[in-house]
Amino acid sequence: DDYFRNVAHVDILMKDVEIPATDTTYWCKVQKLSGTSKRRHIVEFEPIIRSEEFVHHMEVFHCETGPDVEIPLYEGNCDDLPDEAKVCSRVMALWVSY
Repeated sequence: DDYFRNVAHVDILMKDVEIPATDTTYWCKVQKLSGTSKRRHIVEFEPIIRSEEFVHHMEVFHCETGPDVEIPLYEGNCDDLPDEAKVCSRVMALWVSY
């Protein structure tokens, strides 16, 4: 289909997450997408879940800041998210398990 000819596919995966012994944990990953100097659109969002009994929902956030601002890459408990990454709070996509 010509419409999807120029669509890039990107998998963003968590690596070896040890599930804490708490009732609820929010896990964050700050990931820079390559080639984002131009305006881009999300045309599909689909979760890849290997442990369905532990995952309730996922959100994709957009970082609202200037293009020259460096936001550190991060993966870990959202409680420890670096201050510089807190500009990444605009929800772009959401998935919820039922």
